[in-house]
Amino acid sequence: MATKYTVGRNPSSTQIVFFDVHVLPFFSPRASTGKNAWPLVLSSIQWFLDNGKGKKIVISQNGWPSVTSPGVRPNGPAVASVQNERDYFHMLDSHCADFKRLGGGIGWFAHLYSESQGTGYGILDGSGRPKFSFSPRTSC
Repeated sequence: MATKYTVGRNPSSTQIVFFDVHVLPFFSPRASTGKNAWPLVLSSIQWFLDNGKGKKIVISQNGWPSVTSPGVRPNGPAVASVQNERDYFHMLDSHCADFKRLGGGIGWFAHLYSESQGTGYGILDGSGRPKFSFSPRTSC
């Protein structure tokens, strides 16, 4: 699974303030569909909970592609489709209480909002129209 991170640092010191985590379960050899990706997402989060020394976690580069492209190919049976992209975000939304409980609260957002920013990952298609209804919960 492609999980990377950057760190937010306090500008006046070298202290790590938060982890900016990239969670892309589509690339896991164990991935199948967006709606079944929670165990893969949780596995990535758990690593930071176990090793992050209590720092805040924000999932930023996040999503499920609607199409494959030269740089976006599954490493297993994962299926790229608009339905799986929608189901992935719906699955994340269904775990609102888990995100709130884990690590003192974990935030997430869609990495790209427009296909013009990255093929397959936009909430909006190339013409700026929504590919599916996207209105994640802001509280639970």
